[in-house]
Amino acid sequence: MTPLLYHDYSSFKKSHGRSTAKQIIRFRLAHLPQILEIATQENLLQHSQCREVETFDVFHDNRMYSNAKSRLGVYRKDMPVESATYREYEGAEAIKV
Repeated sequence: MTPLLYHDYSSFKKSHGRSTAKQIIRFRLAHLPQILEIATQENLLQHSQCREVETFDVFHDNRMYSNAKSRLGVYRKDMPVESATYREYEGAEAIKV
């Protein structure tokens, strides 16, 4: 489960308002810790792929990248705690990562 939170946040904010959008994102963020806790309690981790990972969104289209970058900016501004681990890499720096 790797939802595009920053992408969805902008859509939720537009259709439901800032406060409700934040509630939706925080609700979605709460799922992974709960799933991991239950999987641990039930000894399911040895047979499952449930784990926390880092992900990358890679864009090969400038328009799509600009849109994503804009949405990420809105997400960072409105939800600084939830977006604290997000990073952007461009150009030569992206190649090194």
